Amino acid sequence: MKKIFFCLLAVMVGVVGAKSFDASLLVGKTWQCDNLILNGENTEGKASNEFTYKKDGTFSIKGKLFFTKPQKYTLEIVETGTWKLEGDKLKHTKKTYGVTSKDAPEIAKMMEAGVKFRREYSEKYGKDEDEEIEEGMIAELTKNRLVFGSDYDNETSECKAK
Repeated sequence: MKKIFFCLLAVMVGVVGAKSFDASLLVGKTWQCDNLILNGENTEGKASNEFTYKKDGTFSIKGKLFFTKPQKYTLEIVETGTWKLEGDKLKHTKKTYGVTSKDAPEIAKMMEAGVKFRREYSEKYGKDEDEEIEEGMIAELTKNRLVFGSDYDNETSECKAK
């Protein structure tokens, strides 16, 4: 019985402790996010992105990804789609995606081919894969500062309103 009580208490504290942010603070600005860390299983690098959020629920991203591992190259990306803020979770649903690279055009082509394949597969088999959803956790949001946090480590990424 004590275990059930403490489990319920932990769930209640988690729900009460969840943060919620004002979505209007995101709108009408371009957010500059520099030095975002790109560490994956086989990659390392940094990114610099500009996010723009509109009142109608759409977003656009322009960014540069600077990889240092497994080889040194830069990718330039452009994305558009819709966004939604739920508590402290900022969700991006991608609608369009483009990537180019002067020093690694073959990697850019592979990335675009992968996106194209997923979309064609979804259309053929009825899954809405072009609605690729990415979710970020907001740690702080003010009229001039947006900080993304993480559920699994203490890394944060800071963005400033331009």
